[in-house]
Amino acid sequence: MLKTPDGEDILTPALPGLYNAYNAAGAIAAAMSAGVAKDAALSAAEDFDCGFGRMESFPLGGRGAKLILIKNAVAADRTLEQVRVFAEPKSVVLAINDRAADGCDLSWLDDADFGKLRRAGELRSVYVCGERADAAAKRLGKENICCKSVKNYDKLIKLLRGEDAFIFILPTYTAMLELRKKLVRELGGKNFWEQYSGMINYDTLLQRKDTDV
Repeated sequence: MLKTPDGEDILTPALPGLYNAYNAAGAIAAAMSAGVAKDAALSAAEDFDCGFGRMESFPLGGRGAKLILIKNAVAADRTLEQVRVFAEPKSVVLAINDRAADGCDLSWLDDADFGKLRRAGELRSVYVCGERADAAAKRLGKENICCKSVKNYDKLIKLLRGEDAFIFILPTYTAMLELRKKLVRELGGKNFWEQYSGMINYDTLLQRKDTDV
């Protein structure tokens, strides 16, 4: 339920998770403050495509996959909570690099609650990959979570094609760029600069409550 000066409305953001509900509420507040009509702001928050590694969907395996960027303990915790509460069979991939764009200090892996995977029901398989697959495997080992290390992305995708569970792929930034490139090439999709071309309806976005303003 979203409460604004114009009343209360039921809001279902396009992205799941409590943190995305906060993001949607903040975006709607900013839009309405700028003069965008409430209905247009609500519609925009509920109807947009997720892209470029942020809850991005791919037709991988028997039930599909989502690519969700993680880059620090807070982001990992929020994402792992979404994995934990997902009620259907699921498999998880951790793709970890430690280049400058990822952050060279991987101590955040210890700060994030990867025990949520152990507490998740219907967890089928866990894979680790990337240049620091060893660090990911070590962190999971502390939670007594068994995982399969696959450093070759092509081999990983081949294995994931055979998964009969929904797949959550959780990469750091440069790992996301590398893995996403291969997923787009094999499964279809758009490059980052193509995703948003022509998607924005400025007439709707800039519809104002007061047409005389």
